[in-house]
Amino acid sequence: MSEFELTIERAFDTEALSFFNSGIREIDLLIHKRSTGGLLSFIEEVPCEFYVAKIEEEPVALFVLSDRMVTVENEKYPSLEIDFIAVKQEWRNKGIGARILQLAEQNAKDAEFSFLTTAAFLNKRYSAIGFYEKCGFVKNGDRQGNTIPMYKYLG
Repeated sequence: MSEFELTIERAFDTEALSFFNSGIREIDLLIHKRSTGGLLSFIEEVPCEFYVAKIEEEPVALFVLSDRMVTVENEKYPSLEIDFIAVKQEWRNKGIGARILQLAEQNAKDAEFSFLTTAAFLNKRYSAIGFYEKCGFVKNGDRQGNTIPMYKYLG
């Protein structure tokens, strides 16, 4: 049983981005980047759903989901993509990321997708690959910049 109540809400404005810092320099630069390629421009340009996870009204995590196609063993399948996920440093390893993945997985199943996909972030100081593997994801190709494509088969 957790000692905090986590609420996850779909956000219809991007105000939460202004004040959010994950504690990982590269992710925070992406969040706050104003030009093309930043999270704000992604949310404004790509059909997606932006969510904020809060504890007592404090944003502790952000994530973005969108519909994508994934290629697995040379076949293409519709999937729900986790385009972005960031949990504040002081809230990591408390089950928040797993709760976010549960919600994403349920959304994917509700939409009758067989796959949940992501591009797991990694660099010299941080890697999300182990987290995703622990949650049932497998690698789906080679490293692309600072990410590794991954998927979870939902059946």
